[in-house]
Amino acid sequence: MDFFEKFKQAEWEFTYGAEDDPEKHNALQVGLVAYFYIDQGYLPENRQRMAEAFALYHREFGEKLKWGFFHDPEDPEYYHDITLEQHCHRITEGDADDMDCFWGEEEGYRYSSNYKIEMGSPAGWFECIHGSVSYLSFYLPLSELKTKGVIYLENLLREFCTILKPMHGLAGLGIQQSFARYRYQHLEYEIVQEFLGIDVANVNDDDCYRNGIRSINWYTFFQDEWLNKLGGMEKLSTDLGDKHIHIMKYEGGVIVRAGDWPELGWKKETPYPESYVKVNNVLKPIRAPEINNLSYGTTAGETRFDKTSTAQWLKRFDVELPLDTAEQKKNHVQ
Repeated sequence: MDFFEKFKQAEWEFTYGAEDDPEKHNALQVGLVAYFYIDQGYLPENRQRMAEAFALYHREFGEKLKWGFFHDPEDPEYYHDITLEQHCHRITEGDADDMDCFWGEEEGYRYSSNYKIEMGSPAGWFECIHGSVSYLSFYLPLSELKTKGVIYLENLLREFCTILKPMHGLAGLGIQQSFARYRYQHLEYEIVQEFLGIDVANVNDDDCYRNGIRSINWYTFFQDEWLNKLGGMEKLSTDLGDKHIHIMKYEGGVIVRAGDWPELGWKKETPYPESYVKVNNVLKPIRAPEINNLSYGTTAGETRFDKTSTAQWLKRFDVELPLDTAEQKKNHVQ
């Protein structure tokens, strides 16, 4: 069974229809996600980089985008009512003011999109006081990977990394959230307990991301500063020595691919994919010691991430190799 067959088999375990129209829209689903965390995003040159990255996503997938907002969620717009030049000007204008935008394939704040790009960048004074980081994230459906292949996605990620020069980030399987993500965080909690390979994100401007990478996934990338803390490229290559783990350099950083295809980390089958565990163990020295909670807190008594379970999730791949399937299931962190 190949990756796409495995995903299809598991899909209904992590797909939730929208409350008002579950036949046509999803409130929560899993697909390809990418997150890039950026230092000093308020600087003009970094806002320009974010605009260039936005233009790259527009070039590849802009025809899929339909609806969203710039800065004010209460004032939504149709994506194609605005030219690309105008989109980019909005990102770069202003004197180190805060900037955020959200554009997706679906129209509505409670619908998850197959295609989405989102950015957030705090004002310069706010970042200097509170340490918040800037970020860019995007979603893609698995059909893009299936039709265009791994090399296409890899080159795309390299291009984004070269443009944005992020402190670090990741890409792979992850929960694709609606804008109203807080409504479904109890479902996110359940999903990632069963599927360790599925990423979940919440506070994307978390100041804790200055202290290390947020997590690992199919692709994990980080700037040369973190590479040097691991002993440099030669040591990293030696430590990760595995034909299924691919290391790629880009200007200012490195990308690590854990395995030939993404992994679900399904509890009932293979919760600890060997490549993910190996990458996790090697990159552990540059992992953030802690991050803010992956949920905002319960609204009706449901189980959501708290400080303890967030810390456990960060360490989900902290196991020793080798692991056979039976041992993997026994050692699964509850």
